Amino acid sequence: MEEFTVHPLLAKMHAMNITNVTIFRGYVGPGATEEYIKLYSSLRDLSRSVEIAKADIVHFEKTPESLLPFNAITIWLRKDAQVTAHNVETTEAGVKKERNFTEVNKGRLRILVRQGLTRACTSECDCVCESICNCYAQCDCITLP
Repeated sequence: MEEFTVHPLLAKMHAMNITNVTIFRGYVGPGATEEYIKLYSSLRDLSRSVEIAKADIVHFEKTPESLLPFNAITIWLRKDAQVTAHNVETTEAGVKKERNFTEVNKGRLRILVRQGLTRACTSECDCVCESICNCYAQCDCITLP
């Protein structure tokens, strides 16, 4: 009978007494200090990243090119690791005017809507809307002069 081989990553986690991990995939960039790295999910959009303490990384390996090209890595982190998300946004009035959008704040949400739209769908509307975003995208009844 053939012997089973324990997967090296599972053997490593078992030896470290780690039972639960989180996985991130992306491209490594420099962190704020030597103890941290930044992981970018895309090389096209560098405005979004997460900062991870090197001490919280259980294991990492190169991600197959079929999943993410250009030498991305997969990182296994302790489930209780502190991860800081970074999302850099630039607001330029000219860009929003060109696209005819206005930013609307609703509680913690920031929504871009077409200029001139000032209310959500009502029961008189012919469409069924689950959210303001869907309503604006799918319903002509809310366009106000």
